[in-house]
Amino acid sequence: MVAVQQLAGFWIRFFAYAIDWLILALAGLCILAIAIGPETAWTTVFAPGPQWTRADTFLCGLVTAYTTTTVAIWARTAGKAAAGLIVVRPDGASVGLGRAFARSLAINLSVATVFIGFLMIAFRRDKRSLHDLICDTVVVHSVRSVD
Repeated sequence: MVAVQQLAGFWIRFFAYAIDWLILALAGLCILAIAIGPETAWTTVFAPGPQWTRADTFLCGLVTAYTTTTVAIWARTAGKAAAGLIVVRPDGASVGLGRAFARSLAINLSVATVFIGFLMIAFRRDKRSLHDLICDTVVVHSVRSVD
């Protein structure tokens, strides 16, 4: 019996990110609504202004904590779980807490490149994004066995 890992392409990963964004936006909105009021929370989450606020800092921390802990513990976020994906090292080993944290931070570089870091997934043979390359990770479909 041999374990087979199929690389996750752009659209399935996009779907997973969309689910995670929805979860984080709703969680952030609820927490901020309690802390700073519903109207201010709505504006902060869905229509951010030109100035960086403490709420923005909170939201960045929430995203980092969520992606770091879920990838370090379960090798996936909720969105990746819904899509049947996991984050592993290229040799199939687990990511670990330090690498999961670095990957969470490196995702910002994929965003800062006007999302080119994410588009790399569509054009690279190994389906790795900028943050995957930086942190030596790969996103694959959950491992299945072949006889």
